[in-house]
Amino acid sequence: MVFYFSLIVLTTFLLAEKSRGDSPSPALREASLWQYFKWRHIEYDTFKLSWVDQRLTELGVTDVAVFAIPFSKFGYPKVAISTVKQGKLTLRGLLPDTKYEFTTIALHHRDQVLRRTVYGTTGPLGRTGPGRIFPPPNIYCYPMKENAIRVAWGVEEMGDRGVDKIIVKARAVNGTGHNRTEKVYAGAAQVTLEDLTPETLYRVSMDAYRNGTLIFGSERFIKTWPAGKRGQNSAKNIGVSETHTEKWAKTKVLVNPLISKTKYMQLNWL
Repeated sequence: MVFYFSLIVLTTFLLAEKSRGDSPSPALREASLWQYFKWRHIEYDTFKLSWVDQRLTELGVTDVAVFAIPFSKFGYPKVAISTVKQGKLTLRGLLPDTKYEFTTIALHHRDQVLRRTVYGTTGPLGRTGPGRIFPPPNIYCYPMKENAIRVAWGVEEMGDRGVDKIIVKARAVNGTGHNRTEKVYAGAAQVTLEDLTPETLYRVSMDAYRNGTLIFGSERFIKTWPAGKRGQNSAKNIGVSETHTEKWAKTKVLVNPLISKTKYMQLNWL
């Protein structure tokens, strides 16, 4: 209980709305800071992170924190904080051969500048080699016909992240189209949202849950086919584009070529 109370106090401190000292520079809100982190490495009991301290300092970052949440009920959350000038951070005391959710936070005093989550599995006990690290999963979203949009994902990828339930929503951007919500198990691999309005721009969101807790989400803007158009889509007639969420992780997205706006949103336990 004392540990969890300390963790709550620490989290509250990190996410306090008012910061000490000067406010972050405008560059903090515009730059993708993940490119300034050099590498991350996971072994059987440690998670290591390194960054270019001079470049982060120029952008106003003062501290870097890492939170590790185990999927196992036998483990405990771990926290490590380092000043940006140290250039590296090591999170120790992890369980061997265990799946973890690692969240890295770049801070300007108390203000959160950047937060990114990666999933990893520590190596077997005593092994000095690296474990496995998983980037955000591939999620595919595309119109099926005049009144349907399909969302698909890799079952194994979701399993690696502990996802057990997925909720998909389609909301008409103009506010007048028919909306749909579907709840499915992660093992379903795909879901089709039907009875939508033809030739309408939809905001399609997918939220992934583990034991009732939202761990990440993805959002796309997709337009349904005009009335009378039938048949399934293919990559040839809807186009293929890629959106880079971080320098080290790439999410492939199928989108209608008329819709250029795509966005990946990462949510975690904080």
